[in-house]
Amino acid sequence: MGYPVVDAVGSMQGFVTREDLLTYMVNNEGKATTVRELIHYPTSVAFPDEPVRVAADRMAQNNQESIPVVDPNDPQRVLGLVSREDLFNARILWFENERKRERFLTIPRPNTKVLSIFKNKKSITNKTKENGSKHAE
Repeated sequence: MGYPVVDAVGSMQGFVTREDLLTYMVNNEGKATTVRELIHYPTSVAFPDEPVRVAADRMAQNNQESIPVVDPNDPQRVLGLVSREDLFNARILWFENERKRERFLTIPRPNTKVLSIFKNKKSITNKTKENGSKHAE
């Protein structure tokens, strides 16, 4: 999971991942450093008005666990963060809503008058065939 690093005004300076922090801790036992030395600019970003699928595809293509959502007019301004867990939860919610919709889906009943006319017409047709076959003998 990654996190945007912003300055005092809220402009994104970079991105740091949990993996970045763990790698630093393993390789630099106790040495002091600044966050600036650990950050890198994110491989990709998402915009608030684009479809979730686009952000998910970008995350998958770059193997990112999270992606910052930035202002399209000011890409340094972070508006939020989307994680794989967020995407998974959105998909779960979609399936739950779909199940509810299907549960309340009503199937119209056929018109009983039309069915009775059809039944009568069918029985008349069958009687005519029976009578016709008797005359043929």
